[in-house]
Amino acid sequence: MATLVTGATGFLGYHLVRALLASGTTDIRVLVRHRSDTSRLKPLDVDLVVGDILDPETLVEPFRDVHIVYHVAAAVHLGAVTLASMRETNVAGAVNVVRAAAEAGARRIVYTSTIGAVGASRAPVAIDERAEWNLGPLGSPYLTTKREAELEVQALTRAGAPVVTVNPALIFGPDDFGPSEGGRFVQALALLQYLRAYASGGSNIVDVRDVASGLILAATAGEIGERYILGGENVSYERILATIAALRGNGAPLFCVPNRLIELASRAAPLVQLVLGAQHPLATFDPVSARVARWYFFYTSGKAERRLGYWHRPFDETIAETLAFFAGADGARRA
Repeated sequence: MATLVTGATGFLGYHLVRALLASGTTDIRVLVRHRSDTSRLKPLDVDLVVGDILDPETLVEPFRDVHIVYHVAAAVHLGAVTLASMRETNVAGAVNVVRAAAEAGARRIVYTSTIGAVGASRAPVAIDERAEWNLGPLGSPYLTTKREAELEVQALTRAGAPVVTVNPALIFGPDDFGPSEGGRFVQALALLQYLRAYASGGSNIVDVRDVASGLILAATAGEIGERYILGGENVSYERILATIAALRGNGAPLFCVPNRLIELASRAAPLVQLVLGAQHPLATFDPVSARVARWYFFYTSGKAERRLGYWHRPFDETIAETLAFFAGADGARRA
């Protein structure tokens, strides 16, 4: 019986495949589209199978004889993108995968959601899986569609699909070739730390390798119908910038930028994209991102630690390795 992974061309999915191989898992299928860049997957001992999560008919054969399915594929962007396109990938895609896996007789489906589907706080207080979702007013298509997807997946679970949901925090780590949304965030902060200013708010930061391990734990020890936060340390944006500055031998941040000023600065996003390009790290900072930055995405992973045996490494270790990877990648590109 096979193990199938969606989203393996992305940051977390790639690390999940590597973690599965390291654990001794064999007969791993990786679902890819015809146009996917599979160059980093081809050297691995996995079977690349073609399918599209938006087309249920293409999932029938790839899901045949699977016993564990990890659904990691998603459209990830915290800013102002089209709600309809996000909903198609994050909601319809998740429903298609869960249905295909359930109909194929999978004994466990691990659905990768996000902490943004749990909720957040205006104060630096850690919340858990029981929190009431309160992020609709932020107007983030990503957060909205991931919440909608969780509700759809929960309905399928009540109908008999053997789903375990995991909610990873903001993911940093090495080998972020994309880079991912979290990687671009790190790169943006690395540029902004020279201003020696910071925003209020903060986030739970987790290492991609720990989330990959947590996904495997969810498949083996997770309870059907339950959700588990896979987080790391809760850190303020001030601490993140201070850590980056210390690692680079620069001065620590000196003052907190008022929220109103951050909102005004975010309106320059179209100009930044025009001048620096849409892929530049600073181009991701738009009005939606500015509203998100005011909140504290602080969580506890206590449930996953108690019930799954989940563990995470220190934030300082993760940020150091993340910065080292990007420094090496930039040097390689210049060479």
